[in-house]
Amino acid sequence: MKRIGIVILAGAALAGCSTAEMVRQPQSVQGVWLRSDGRSAKNDPQMTAQFEAAKAECSTAGGEPDRICMDHRGYVLVPQNEVEAAAAKLRAAHGIN
Repeated sequence: MKRIGIVILAGAALAGCSTAEMVRQPQSVQGVWLRSDGRSAKNDPQMTAQFEAAKAECSTAGGEPDRICMDHRGYVLVPQNEVEAAAAKLRAAHGIN
């Protein structure tokens, strides 16, 4: 009987640890696709159409685009909170203002 009590207490302690771990983990950050040259397609319908075509070619049935496929088409996925800095860095690397 004493063993059963120990097993129950150990199980409860482990369950508490896993719950605490889940709370501490950061939430996932949404990703944004950028052109690998850092240029924005906001005001360019042709670039927007190119992106949509690449996304359609690289997406599985109803899923997100494959990163390697998009990379081959000139796009990189960056965290949403780093878009401006990443775009500026990409533009600078390509000599674009």
